Amino acid sequence: MSVQTFESLQTAAGQTTVARRTSAQDAAPTPSDAATDGFNLSSWTLRHQPLVIFLLVLLALFGVLAYGKLSQSEDPPFTFKVMVVRTFWPGATARQMQEEVTDRIARKLQESPEVDYLKSYSRPGESTLFFNIKDSVAPSKVSETWYRVRKKVHDISDALPAGVQGPFFNDEFGDVYTNIYALEGDGFSFAQLHDYAERLRAELLRVPDVAKVDFVADQEQRVYVEIANAQLAKLGLTPQQIAAAVNGQNAVAGSGLFTTASDRVFVRPTGQFVNEDRIADTLLRVNGRSIRLGDIASIQRGYTDPPEQFMRFENQTVLGIGLTMKPSGDVIEFGKALDAQMARLNASLPTGLKLVQVASMPAAVRHSVNDFVEAVAEAIGIVLAISLLSLGFRTGMVVVISIPLVLAGTALLMHLFGIGLHKVSLGTLILALGLLVDDAIIAVETMAVKLEQGMDRMRAAAFAYTSTAFPMLTGTLVTVAGFLPIALAASQVGEYTRSIFEVSAIALLLSWLAAVVVIPLLGFRILSETPAPHAGGHPGQPANTAAQHHGHDVYDTVFYRRLRGWIGWWPRARTHPESVRVGTCGIPPGTAAVLPELRAAGAARRLALAGTGLLCGNAASGGALRSRTQGSSGSGPLHRFRGCRRTAFLSLARSTAHFAQLRAVRDHCQERRGSREAAGSVDTDPARGLSDDPHASQHARKWAAHRLPGSVQSERPRNRNCS
Repeated sequence: MSVQTFESLQTAAGQTTVARRTSAQDAAPTPSDAATDGFNLSSWTLRHQPLVIFLLVLLALFGVLAYGKLSQSEDPPFTFKVMVVRTFWPGATARQMQEEVTDRIARKLQESPEVDYLKSYSRPGESTLFFNIKDSVAPSKVSETWYRVRKKVHDISDALPAGVQGPFFNDEFGDVYTNIYALEGDGFSFAQLHDYAERLRAELLRVPDVAKVDFVADQEQRVYVEIANAQLAKLGLTPQQIAAAVNGQNAVAGSGLFTTASDRVFVRPTGQFVNEDRIADTLLRVNGRSIRLGDIASIQRGYTDPPEQFMRFENQTVLGIGLTMKPSGDVIEFGKALDAQMARLNASLPTGLKLVQVASMPAAVRHSVNDFVEAVAEAIGIVLAISLLSLGFRTGMVVVISIPLVLAGTALLMHLFGIGLHKVSLGTLILALGLLVDDAIIAVETMAVKLEQGMDRMRAAAFAYTSTAFPMLTGTLVTVAGFLPIALAASQVGEYTRSIFEVSAIALLLSWLAAVVVIPLLGFRILSETPAPHAGGHPGQPANTAAQHHGHDVYDTVFYRRLRGWIGWWPRARTHPESVRVGTCGIPPGTAAVLPELRAAGAARRLALAGTGLLCGNAASGGALRSRTQGSSGSGPLHRFRGCRRTAFLSLARSTAHFAQLRAVRDHCQERRGSREAAGSVDTDPARGLSDDPHASQHARKWAAHRLPGSVQSERPRNRNCS
């Protein structure tokens, strides 16, 4: 037998295989019949197209409106679980603050069940303690925890030393300024800047969504009474005596009242200080005589030295104004209202004084939102390009149109569930863009393939639902479940990143719903029932007929044949290196046809020996030569996974026997190579030489008998136990 004859037998065997599969498909229930077994959402959609289109239009409109109302911020809202407790004791050393104040407060706060750890700093005259609660404490219980902390510290306030100021609590330690402005003026003092800042505060609090307005680096005013140590020693005075005299003169005390028939008259003593001159007029009693304070001391107004905070902007000392937005506000709209208010306030300030923006969260959020919009546009463009190249224009447009609908539905549900736009949710949406099209591509590709196979659009949509809806839903739920630990994490990290799970779950579930509702509707109206002639069809033959031809199917194209060959080459070359060595030993040209079978049969034997008794059916290895012997035995070189346990041991025995036959052929060809070269003849078909050779092994002669035409075994029908 020549090589051409062998290849023709291979082609005939391939056509027989395709014909058997086609007949099996024809015998299977039709999609419309399968759809009647249960509810088919895609079929229902096509039967109620006006209603579905109306709902989709409403979804798109409400989604666009909801997107404009989503709260926007730089970071997602989260609860800052730290409280600062500050206490002051003027004149105390750092050790005294630690032992008398800080330790007493810390021991009392350790009784709280929500405490995680305490961190404290003790400085001369000042104690700062950070109370950190556990991450497992729910955000709704944080306010209750702060209330209990205040009660516990208040219980020991009487046990603190005399002269202690505080404790003071700050549970807004984690507030973030939305905007920071700098009030600068050449020639204006800190006191003047403070006075103008107070006026601006009153106006800024009228802006919608402003929670509070704070001053940054506001220098507090002080009145300094300076006296030389020599003068104090000469007069026998101490700083405490001077302070007591000043405080007594400036004390506010009730002095009684007069009651008349028509009114009550309150008696108030005068002499309180209104400026530095009144302080200088304070009289001191020294050794039985009165001395004016201004005669022995220098009195002047100044600021805290050294300053606790200092702010410079554009090489100028400025007063900072920080604004905090309410948690429910929209930072973009807040920024627009604030810009309009600042323009009016700048116009009302005196010459030389101006309000300059230092930092703006609305600008950063606006930049993030613009990046997201660009990412959406790029994703749609990429999906469109790839879909048009791989699926075609009509199929690609079906996928692209579904993306805005899914995003509109996602925005609507985010608004309903109170999820805003911030760096976490925007990042999740960008990440989800690559997953939104998966279900849509699967659904539209299944529908397009069935249209090429001759189904009408209604049956193709129904088949896409019955065959892919549940697997797609399962894959979607598995993907969403991967983000579930983030939502269940009882920590600040879980609270900060919880929107990853929420947004991805909403987007992916909506993408599945779009794949079974929107895609069939769009495919019904966009896809054609008469696609272009398939590559496997004959000239002048309709595409449906060509697709159903026994010699070709939808995937019988040049691309898919090459793809199967590329996929099948690597495992064969990797698992059967001996076949490559045999091919380089000078085997006659005819025996080269044995090598692909030897490699494929060895793969089948390894699969069977590995326990793949479920593998049965026709061979599906790219590049492997099919023979009538494989068809008669019912097991090809590679078995397809069909769930046929009843043929497991039979497949193992047949694959092992087939592999032994081919190894015998290889060994016989190697032994007879020298004798053939000496005789000057080269066989193009090893089967013809083996059938007449008495020295060949039984396996080799049996293989040759199967290969020669007219053999009884070659006429046996294929094993149809596993279809």
